[in-house]
Amino acid sequence: MNSQTLTSFFNGNFAMVELGLNDCYGGFGDHAVRSSKCDNLLRGEFVNDNPNRGSLNYTPPDASSPSKVVEDLALLLTAGRLNSDAKTVLENAYTEGGLSVVQKLFIATPEFHSTGIVNSRISPRPESSPPTPSEEGYKAIVFLNLSGGADTFNILVPHSDCIGKDMYAEYSTVRTVLALDKSSLLQIDATGSGQVCNTFGLHPNLGTLQTLYNDGDLLFTSNIGVLQEYADKTNWRDKTDDTQLYAHNSQQEEIQRMDIFEQQVGRGVGGRMLDVLKNNGFKVNALSTKGATNALTSNFTPLIVVPSANSYEKFDPMSAEGSGSDPDLLINKIKELNKATNLGSNLFAETFSSALHQSLSENQLLYDSLQTITMDTLFPSSSIGRQFETVSQMIKTKDIRGVDRDIFYVEQSKFQRAA
Repeated sequence: MNSQTLTSFFNGNFAMVELGLNDCYGGFGDHAVRSSKCDNLLRGEFVNDNPNRGSLNYTPPDASSPSKVVEDLALLLTAGRLNSDAKTVLENAYTEGGLSVVQKLFIATPEFHSTGIVNSRISPRPESSPPTPSEEGYKAIVFLNLSGGADTFNILVPHSDCIGKDMYAEYSTVRTVLALDKSSLLQIDATGSGQVCNTFGLHPNLGTLQTLYNDGDLLFTSNIGVLQEYADKTNWRDKTDDTQLYAHNSQQEEIQRMDIFEQQVGRGVGGRMLDVLKNNGFKVNALSTKGATNALTSNFTPLIVVPSANSYEKFDPMSAEGSGSDPDLLINKIKELNKATNLGSNLFAETFSSALHQSLSENQLLYDSLQTITMDTLFPSSSIGRQFETVSQMIKTKDIRGVDRDIFYVEQSKFQRAA
Protein backbone atom coordinates (compact mmCIF):
# COMPACT_ATOMS: atom_id res chain seq x y z
CA MET A 1 0.00 0.00 0.00
CA ASN A 2 1.42 3.34 -1.06
CA SER A 3 1.09 6.24 1.38
CA GLN A 4 0.05 8.75 -1.29
CA THR A 5 -2.52 6.36 -2.78
CA LEU A 6 -3.86 5.78 0.70
CA THR A 7 -4.01 9.51 1.37
CA SER A 8 -5.81 10.22 -1.90
CA PHE A 9 -8.39 7.54 -1.16
CA PHE A 10 -9.23 8.72 2.33
CA ASN A 11 -9.10 12.41 1.46
CA GLY A 12 -12.00 11.88 -0.91
CA ASN A 13 -15.19 10.12 0.03
CA PHE A 14 -17.19 7.24 -1.36
CA ALA A 15 -19.06 9.60 -3.63
CA MET A 16 -15.86 10.90 -5.22
CA VAL A 17 -14.64 7.35 -5.80
CA GLU A 18 -17.97 6.45 -7.40
CA LEU A 19 -18.26 9.60 -9.48
CA GLY A 20 -14.71 9.40 -10.81
CA LEU A 21 -12.11 12.15 -10.90
CA ASN A 22 -12.72 12.95 -14.57
CA ASP A 23 -16.23 14.11 -13.75
CA CYS A 24 -14.65 16.98 -11.85
CA TYR A 25 -11.23 17.50 -13.40
CA GLY A 26 -11.43 16.75 -17.10
CA GLY A 27 -12.99 14.30 -19.55
CA PHE A 28 -15.46 15.14 -22.27
CA GLY A 29 -18.70 15.57 -20.34
CA ASP A 30 -20.86 18.64 -20.03
CA HIS A 31 -18.93 21.25 -18.02
CA ALA A 32 -22.00 22.69 -16.32
CA VAL A 33 -23.15 19.27 -15.17
CA ARG A 34 -19.66 18.40 -14.03
CA SER A 35 -19.39 21.63 -12.04
CA SER A 36 -22.72 20.93 -10.35
CA LYS A 37 -21.62 17.42 -9.39
CA CYS A 38 -18.41 18.75 -7.90
CA ASP A 39 -20.30 21.34 -5.88
CA ASN A 40 -22.45 18.57 -4.49
CA LEU A 41 -19.38 16.55 -3.59
CA LEU A 42 -17.76 19.44 -1.79
CA ARG A 43 -20.91 19.77 0.31
CA GLY A 44 -20.73 16.06 1.11
CA GLU A 45 -23.71 15.23 -1.11
CA PHE A 46 -23.90 12.75 -3.94
CA VAL A 47 -26.52 12.84 -6.68
CA ASN A 48 -26.75 9.55 -8.56
CA ASP A 49 -27.84 10.44 -12.09
CA ASN A 50 -26.91 7.06 -13.56
CA PRO A 51 -29.12 4.08 -12.70
CA ASN A 52 -26.23 1.74 -13.49
CA ARG A 53 -24.11 3.27 -10.73
CA GLY A 54 -24.34 2.45 -7.08
CA SER A 55 -25.31 5.13 -4.59
CA LEU A 56 -24.88 5.69 -0.87
CA ASN A 57 -28.36 5.64 0.51
CA TYR A 58 -27.90 3.53 3.62
CA THR A 59 -30.15 4.62 6.48
CA PRO A 60 -29.56 3.11 9.94
CA PRO A 61 -32.58 1.23 11.31
CA ASP A 62 -32.10 3.05 14.63
CA ALA A 63 -29.98 6.16 14.12
CA SER A 64 -30.24 7.09 17.79
CA SER A 65 -28.32 4.01 18.96
CA PRO A 66 -24.57 3.99 18.18
CA SER A 67 -24.28 0.31 19.13
CA LYS A 68 -27.12 -0.72 16.80
CA VAL A 69 -25.71 1.34 13.91
CA VAL A 70 -22.24 -0.19 14.32
CA GLU A 71 -23.70 -3.68 14.72
CA ASP A 72 -25.71 -3.22 11.54
CA LEU A 73 -22.73 -1.93 9.56
CA ALA A 74 -20.53 -4.69 10.98
CA LEU A 75 -22.94 -7.25 9.59
CA LEU A 76 -23.14 -5.53 6.20
CA LEU A 77 -19.43 -4.74 5.77
CA THR A 78 -17.55 -7.40 7.75
CA ALA A 79 -20.07 -10.28 7.94
CA GLY A 80 -20.16 -9.84 11.70
CA ARG A 81 -16.42 -10.47 12.17
CA LEU A 82 -15.67 -7.07 13.73
CA ASN A 83 -13.96 -7.47 17.12
CA SER A 84 -15.42 -5.92 20.25
CA ASP A 85 -12.65 -3.34 20.75
CA ALA A 86 -13.20 -2.01 17.24
CA LYS A 87 -16.93 -1.77 17.85
CA THR A 88 -16.31 0.46 20.87
CA VAL A 89 -14.05 2.76 18.83
CA LEU A 90 -16.65 3.02 16.08
CA GLU A 91 -19.51 3.63 18.46
CA ASN A 92 -17.61 6.58 19.94
CA ALA A 93 -16.84 7.83 16.43
CA TYR A 94 -20.53 7.68 15.53
CA THR A 95 -21.43 9.71 18.60
CA GLU A 96 -18.77 12.33 17.81
CA GLY A 97 -18.90 12.53 14.02
CA GLY A 98 -22.01 10.82 12.72
CA LEU A 99 -22.64 8.22 10.03
CA SER A 100 -20.22 9.46 7.36
CA VAL A 101 -17.28 9.31 9.78
CA VAL A 102 -18.05 5.81 11.01
CA GLN A 103 -18.45 4.59 7.41
CA LYS A 104 -15.08 6.06 6.56
CA LEU A 105 -13.52 4.35 9.57
CA PHE A 106 -15.10 1.01 8.70
CA ILE A 107 -13.01 0.74 5.56
CA ALA A 108 -9.90 1.20 7.71
CA THR A 109 -10.65 -1.94 9.74
CA PRO A 110 -8.66 -5.10 8.98
CA GLU A 111 -11.89 -7.12 9.03
CA PHE A 112 -13.17 -5.13 6.05
CA HIS A 113 -10.12 -6.21 4.02
CA SER A 114 -9.91 -9.85 5.07
CA THR A 115 -12.18 -12.77 5.87
CA GLY A 116 -10.54 -13.98 9.07
CA ILE A 117 -10.92 -13.22 12.76
CA VAL A 118 -8.78 -10.47 14.26
CA ASN A 119 -7.50 -11.13 17.77
CA SER A 120 -6.23 -7.72 18.86
CA ARG A 121 -4.22 -6.82 21.93
CA ILE A 122 -4.95 -4.01 24.34
CA SER A 123 -1.62 -2.40 23.50
CA PRO A 124 -1.24 -0.13 20.45
CA ARG A 125 0.83 -1.15 17.47
CA PRO A 126 4.42 0.14 17.85
CA GLU A 127 5.19 3.31 15.95
CA SER A 128 7.44 2.91 12.93
CA SER A 129 11.02 4.05 13.36
CA PRO A 130 12.14 6.74 10.90
CA PRO A 131 14.49 5.51 8.16
CA THR A 132 18.22 5.64 8.83
CA PRO A 133 20.13 7.88 6.38
CA SER A 134 22.16 5.80 3.95
CA GLU A 135 25.94 5.82 4.14
CA GLU A 136 26.18 5.32 0.37
CA GLY A 137 26.73 8.25 -1.95
CA TYR A 138 23.50 9.49 -3.46
CA LYS A 139 22.57 9.22 -7.15
CA ALA A 140 19.34 9.91 -9.02
CA ILE A 141 17.94 9.37 -12.50
CA VAL A 142 15.33 11.73 -13.93
CA PHE A 143 13.23 10.15 -16.68
CA LEU A 144 11.98 13.14 -18.70
CA ASN A 145 9.23 12.11 -21.10
CA LEU A 146 8.77 14.64 -23.90
CA SER A 147 5.19 13.61 -24.50
CA GLY A 148 4.23 14.85 -27.92
CA GLY A 149 6.13 15.31 -31.15
CA ALA A 150 9.83 15.24 -30.34
CA ASP A 151 11.63 15.42 -33.69
CA THR A 152 14.82 13.75 -32.51
CA PHE A 153 16.45 14.01 -35.95
CA ASN A 154 16.55 17.75 -35.34
CA ILE A 155 17.78 17.39 -31.76
CA LEU A 156 20.95 15.37 -32.41
CA VAL A 157 22.34 15.84 -35.93
CA PRO A 158 25.44 14.33 -37.62
CA HIS A 159 27.87 17.17 -38.20
CA SER A 160 31.39 16.37 -39.44
CA ASP A 161 34.47 14.12 -39.29
CA CYS A 162 32.36 11.14 -40.39
CA ILE A 163 33.53 7.74 -41.59
CA GLY A 164 32.85 6.73 -45.17
CA LYS A 165 30.60 9.56 -46.26
CA ASP A 166 29.32 13.02 -45.42
CA MET A 167 26.49 12.21 -43.00
CA TYR A 168 25.36 15.81 -42.70
CA ALA A 169 24.93 15.99 -46.47
CA GLU A 170 22.83 12.82 -46.37
CA TYR A 171 20.77 14.21 -43.48
CA SER A 172 20.20 17.46 -45.37
CA THR A 173 19.17 15.60 -48.55
CA VAL A 174 16.67 13.37 -46.76
CA ARG A 175 15.17 16.08 -44.54
CA THR A 176 15.03 18.74 -47.28
CA VAL A 177 13.29 21.86 -45.89
CA LEU A 178 13.22 20.41 -42.35
CA ALA A 179 17.01 20.16 -42.12
CA LEU A 180 18.77 22.54 -39.76
CA ASP A 181 21.48 24.75 -41.20
CA LYS A 182 24.89 23.31 -40.35
CA SER A 183 26.22 26.66 -39.17
CA SER A 184 23.45 26.94 -36.57
CA LEU A 185 24.22 23.61 -34.85
CA LEU A 186 25.86 23.53 -31.42
CA GLN A 187 28.81 21.17 -31.81
CA ILE A 188 29.66 18.35 -29.37
CA ASP A 189 32.64 16.00 -29.50
CA ALA A 190 31.73 12.31 -29.92
CA THR A 191 35.29 11.02 -30.41
CA GLY A 192 35.66 7.50 -29.07
CA SER A 193 31.90 6.88 -28.94
CA GLY A 194 31.94 4.37 -31.81
CA GLN A 195 29.49 6.50 -33.78
CA VAL A 196 29.87 7.15 -37.49
CA CYS A 197 30.78 10.81 -36.83
CA ASN A 198 33.19 12.29 -34.32
CA THR A 199 31.29 15.58 -34.21
CA PHE A 200 27.54 15.95 -33.79
CA GLY A 201 25.39 19.04 -33.63
CA LEU A 202 22.56 19.98 -31.30
CA HIS A 203 19.56 22.12 -32.09
CA PRO A 204 20.53 25.80 -31.56
CA ASN A 205 18.03 26.13 -28.69
CA LEU A 206 19.66 23.32 -26.68
CA GLY A 207 22.63 25.19 -25.27
CA THR A 208 22.00 23.83 -21.78
CA LEU A 209 22.31 20.26 -23.09
CA GLN A 210 25.57 21.19 -24.81
CA THR A 211 26.95 22.50 -21.53
CA LEU A 212 25.83 19.42 -19.59
CA TYR A 213 27.36 17.13 -22.22
CA ASN A 214 30.65 19.02 -22.24
CA ASP A 215 30.78 18.85 -18.43
CA GLY A 216 30.28 15.08 -18.47
CA ASP A 217 26.84 15.31 -16.85
CA LEU A 218 24.77 14.15 -19.82
CA LEU A 219 25.02 11.57 -22.56
CA PHE A 220 23.04 10.71 -25.68
CA THR A 221 22.03 7.17 -26.61
CA SER A 222 21.31 7.12 -30.31
CA ASN A 223 19.53 4.68 -32.61
CA ILE A 224 17.15 3.28 -30.01
CA GLY A 225 13.40 2.96 -30.23
CA VAL A 226 10.64 0.43 -30.61
CA LEU A 227 11.39 -1.15 -33.97
CA GLN A 228 11.67 -4.91 -33.44
CA GLU A 229 14.06 -5.22 -36.41
CA TYR A 230 15.47 -3.15 -39.23
CA ALA A 231 12.73 -2.00 -41.58
CA ASP A 232 12.29 0.39 -44.47
CA LYS A 233 9.32 1.92 -46.25
CA THR A 234 8.74 -1.20 -48.34
CA ASN A 235 8.51 -3.75 -45.51
CA TRP A 236 7.82 -1.84 -42.28
CA ARG A 237 4.26 -3.14 -41.97
CA ASP A 238 5.37 -6.79 -41.96
CA LYS A 239 8.31 -6.14 -39.66
CA THR A 240 6.47 -4.20 -36.94
CA ASP A 241 3.77 -6.69 -35.96
CA ASP A 242 4.86 -6.61 -32.28
CA THR A 243 3.89 -2.96 -31.88
CA GLN A 244 1.47 -0.39 -33.26
CA LEU A 245 4.01 1.92 -34.80
CA TYR A 246 1.60 4.77 -35.58
CA ALA A 247 -0.56 4.55 -32.46
CA HIS A 248 0.48 7.45 -30.25
CA ASN A 249 -0.72 5.89 -26.99
CA SER A 250 1.02 2.59 -27.76
CA GLN A 251 4.30 4.33 -28.52
CA GLN A 252 4.06 6.30 -25.26
CA GLU A 253 3.77 2.99 -23.39
CA GLU A 254 6.57 1.40 -25.43
CA ILE A 255 9.03 4.18 -24.69
CA GLN A 256 8.32 3.87 -20.97
CA ARG A 257 8.67 0.09 -20.93
CA MET A 258 11.49 -0.32 -23.50
CA ASP A 259 10.55 -3.98 -23.82
CA ILE A 260 9.05 -4.51 -27.25
CA PHE A 261 9.30 -8.30 -27.03
CA GLU A 262 7.69 -8.29 -23.55
CA GLN A 263 10.52 -10.17 -21.87
CA GLN A 264 9.82 -8.22 -18.66
CA VAL A 265 6.03 -7.95 -18.79
CA GLY A 266 4.54 -5.53 -16.30
CA ARG A 267 7.70 -3.58 -15.52
CA GLY A 268 8.97 -0.30 -16.92
CA VAL A 269 12.54 0.57 -17.83
CA GLY A 270 12.99 2.56 -14.61
CA GLY A 271 11.24 -0.11 -12.55
CA ARG A 272 13.67 -2.76 -13.79
CA MET A 273 16.58 -0.54 -12.78
CA LEU A 274 15.08 -0.12 -9.32
CA ASP A 275 14.67 -3.87 -8.92
CA VAL A 276 18.31 -4.49 -9.83
CA LEU A 277 19.50 -1.75 -7.49
CA LYS A 278 17.39 -3.06 -4.63
CA ASN A 279 18.63 -6.60 -5.18
CA ASN A 280 22.16 -5.22 -4.88
CA GLY A 281 21.53 -3.68 -1.49
CA PHE A 282 20.70 -0.09 -2.40
CA LYS A 283 17.85 1.81 -0.74
CA VAL A 284 15.60 3.02 -3.52
CA ASN A 285 12.48 5.09 -4.19
CA ALA A 286 10.34 5.52 -7.30
CA LEU A 287 8.87 9.02 -7.52
CA SER A 288 6.61 10.65 -10.09
CA THR A 289 5.48 14.25 -10.50
CA LYS A 290 2.88 13.19 -13.10
CA GLY A 291 0.80 10.48 -11.49
CA ALA A 292 1.04 6.75 -12.15
CA THR A 293 3.52 5.85 -14.86
CA ASN A 294 4.54 2.68 -16.67
CA ALA A 295 8.18 3.78 -16.65
CA LEU A 296 8.56 3.20 -12.90
CA THR A 297 6.44 0.05 -12.53
CA SER A 298 8.55 -2.28 -10.37
CA ASN A 299 8.26 -5.65 -8.68
CA PHE A 300 9.49 -4.42 -5.31
CA THR A 301 9.32 -0.62 -5.12
CA PRO A 302 5.96 1.16 -4.72
CA LEU A 303 5.46 4.44 -6.55
CA ILE A 304 5.37 7.71 -4.61
CA VAL A 305 3.40 10.42 -6.43
CA VAL A 306 4.31 14.00 -5.46
CA PRO A 307 2.88 16.55 -7.94
CA SER A 308 4.52 19.31 -5.91
CA ALA A 309 5.72 19.90 -2.38
CA ASN A 310 2.78 22.22 -1.79
CA SER A 311 0.17 19.74 -3.02
CA TYR A 312 1.43 16.71 -1.12
CA GLU A 313 -1.34 16.30 1.41
CA LYS A 314 -1.28 15.14 4.94
CA PHE A 315 -3.58 12.21 5.54
CA ASP A 316 -7.20 13.36 5.81
CA PRO A 317 -6.52 17.12 6.04
CA MET A 318 -10.26 17.90 6.08
CA SER A 319 -11.32 15.29 8.61
CA ALA A 320 -14.83 15.72 9.93
CA GLU A 321 -13.49 14.78 13.35
CA GLY A 322 -10.31 16.84 13.35
CA SER A 323 -10.24 19.92 15.51
CA GLY A 324 -7.85 22.64 16.49
CA SER A 325 -6.99 20.80 19.69
CA ASP A 326 -6.57 17.40 18.03
CA PRO A 327 -6.25 17.58 14.22
CA ASP A 328 -5.14 13.93 14.13
CA LEU A 329 -8.22 12.55 15.84
CA LEU A 330 -9.24 10.44 12.84
CA ILE A 331 -5.72 9.09 12.42
CA ASN A 332 -5.65 8.10 16.07
CA LYS A 333 -8.92 6.25 15.72
CA ILE A 334 -7.62 4.39 12.68
CA LYS A 335 -4.59 3.33 14.70
CA GLU A 336 -6.91 2.13 17.47
CA LEU A 337 -8.74 -0.01 14.92
CA ASN A 338 -5.44 -1.54 13.84
CA LYS A 339 -3.78 -2.31 17.15
CA ALA A 340 -1.18 -4.99 17.70
CA THR A 341 -2.53 -8.54 17.40
CA ASN A 342 -1.98 -11.78 19.25
CA LEU A 343 -0.41 -14.92 17.83
CA GLY A 344 -3.01 -16.75 15.76
CA SER A 345 -4.80 -13.64 14.55
CA ASN A 346 -5.61 -13.64 10.85
CA LEU A 347 -2.46 -13.22 8.77
CA PHE A 348 -4.08 -11.21 5.98
CA ALA A 349 -5.63 -8.81 8.48
CA GLU A 350 -2.27 -8.41 10.20
CA THR A 351 -0.62 -7.64 6.86
CA PHE A 352 -3.21 -4.96 6.10
CA SER A 353 -2.91 -3.34 9.52
CA SER A 354 0.87 -3.33 9.36
CA ALA A 355 0.93 -1.80 5.87
CA LEU A 356 -1.68 0.79 6.83
CA HIS A 357 0.24 1.80 9.93
CA GLN A 358 3.46 2.07 7.93
CA SER A 359 1.72 4.19 5.28
CA LEU A 360 0.41 6.63 7.87
CA SER A 361 3.91 7.02 9.29
CA GLU A 362 5.49 7.53 5.86
CA ASN A 363 2.87 10.08 4.90
CA GLN A 364 3.41 12.09 8.09
CA LEU A 365 7.20 11.89 7.75
CA LEU A 366 7.25 13.11 4.16
CA TYR A 367 4.59 15.76 4.75
CA ASP A 368 6.50 17.22 7.69
CA SER A 369 9.82 17.19 5.86
CA LEU A 370 8.42 18.95 2.78
CA GLN A 371 7.11 21.79 4.95
CA THR A 372 10.66 22.69 5.99
CA ILE A 373 12.42 22.45 2.62
CA THR A 374 13.87 25.71 1.30
CA MET A 375 15.30 26.14 -2.19
CA ASP A 376 18.27 28.25 -3.22
CA THR A 377 17.36 28.12 -6.92
CA LEU A 378 14.43 29.91 -8.53
CA PHE A 379 12.65 27.60 -10.96
CA PRO A 380 10.45 28.71 -13.88
CA SER A 381 6.72 28.87 -13.20
CA SER A 382 5.98 26.57 -16.15
CA SER A 383 4.71 23.03 -15.66
CA ILE A 384 8.11 21.51 -16.33
CA GLY A 385 9.78 24.09 -14.09
CA ARG A 386 7.49 23.23 -11.19
CA GLN A 387 8.13 19.53 -11.70
CA PHE A 388 11.88 19.95 -11.60
CA GLU A 389 11.54 22.09 -8.50
CA THR A 390 9.64 19.21 -6.91
CA VAL A 391 12.41 16.80 -7.93
CA SER A 392 14.97 19.08 -6.28
CA GLN A 393 12.87 19.32 -3.12
CA MET A 394 12.49 15.54 -2.96
CA ILE A 395 16.24 15.08 -3.42
CA LYS A 396 16.70 17.28 -0.34
CA THR A 397 14.60 14.78 1.65
CA LYS A 398 16.80 11.80 0.72
CA ASP A 399 18.25 11.41 4.22
CA ILE A 400 14.83 11.69 5.81
CA ARG A 401 13.58 9.00 3.41
CA GLY A 402 16.73 6.95 4.02
CA VAL A 403 17.50 6.36 0.32
CA ASP A 404 20.63 6.45 -1.79
CA ARG A 405 19.07 5.87 -5.22
CA ASP A 406 16.03 7.65 -6.69
CA ILE A 407 14.39 7.46 -10.09
CA PHE A 408 12.05 10.35 -10.91
CA TYR A 409 9.47 10.54 -13.67
CA VAL A 410 8.87 13.99 -15.15
CA GLU A 411 6.69 14.75 -18.17
CA GLN A 412 6.49 17.66 -20.57
CA SER A 413 3.04 17.37 -22.16
CA LYS A 414 2.21 18.72 -25.62
CA PHE A 415 5.90 18.82 -26.53
CA GLN A 416 6.42 20.35 -29.96
CA ARG A 417 8.98 19.18 -32.47
CA ALA A 418 12.32 20.95 -32.74
CA ALA A 419 11.99 22.94 -35.95
